Amino acid sequence: MKPLQIYIRCLLALSLFLSLGFPVSLQAQQCRTPDSTMLWEVTSPSLATRGAKVHLFGSVHVGKPDFYPLDEPVERLFREADKLVFEVDPTTASDPQLAFRMQLQGMIPAGQTLDTVVSPRTLTDLRIVLDKLGIPMVNFLTMKPWMITLMLTNLQVGAMGYDANWGLESWFVRNMTPGTSIMELESLQKQVDLLDALDPDAFLGYSLREFDANEALLNELVHAWSCGDHERLQTVLASAEASDDFTPAEEALAERLHEQLFTRRNEKMTERIVALTSSGAESWFIVVGAGHLLGEDSIIGMLQKQGYIIHAVSSKGP
Repeated sequence: MKPLQIYIRCLLALSLFLSLGFPVSLQAQQCRTPDSTMLWEVTSPSLATRGAKVHLFGSVHVGKPDFYPLDEPVERLFREADKLVFEVDPTTASDPQLAFRMQLQGMIPAGQTLDTVVSPRTLTDLRIVLDKLGIPMVNFLTMKPWMITLMLTNLQVGAMGYDANWGLESWFVRNMTPGTSIMELESLQKQVDLLDALDPDAFLGYSLREFDANEALLNELVHAWSCGDHERLQTVLASAEASDDFTPAEEALAERLHEQLFTRRNEKMTERIVALTSSGAESWFIVVGAGHLLGEDSIIGMLQKQGYIIHAVSSKGP
């Protein structure tokens, strides 16, 4: 089993967005915004006075070798940075004790089984998905619903030929300039605690109902990301959280999940970014899932409301 870190990362930047699958290489795709990237420059009078530099990069957490090399400004600014900041420090994934604790937290308490914490409908939906995958139901009966969702997401990622080792975070850590400091906006434990606090039946049920639609959606998502097409990416991400087929209760669930997995976390990450960059003259390169940088309630939107000026960086440079 891969470290639990991989599963957490795959879900928390929107599991649909991260289970990458597309039939051709990134370089072969047609882009309507060929000079656009997922890189932004953050400026303010205070940052300029101190000589501090801050850049935000929207990532995907799994990938393939043909993601690289990245656009020249991304490669250059990343290698010049004094501080490399992630949602969660990727190097924590190598801690076996931490991974073991997280896996224990993903198990249902002794004396209970899955049928005691989810509805009959969700249990039936899970059996249908597992039957398609050829996996015995018994393998999941002692797992919490959020752990099951993570495991299923990871299975989709693997089946599509993608690997977290080729995700942006892993690549940045392998290729960073010696002496660069690694920092994080959240902790892995906080992310797991967030999942543990979600409505177990609603979260698993929503994930299962969207399971079959993931691959087609992912084709659009990764194309938009690879082209740096902010408008298209935001549109597709929004469509992943809404459907004409949703009942009012399911629409309310999707809104609640967005609030918990994105809006509240964006608020906390924005606070952390402001605090980290509030003094000194260092160069900061901040890497978060691309879904956290798009929309009114994104990190970019929240920074702008605080008076920061955000510029999208072209592949041709600033």
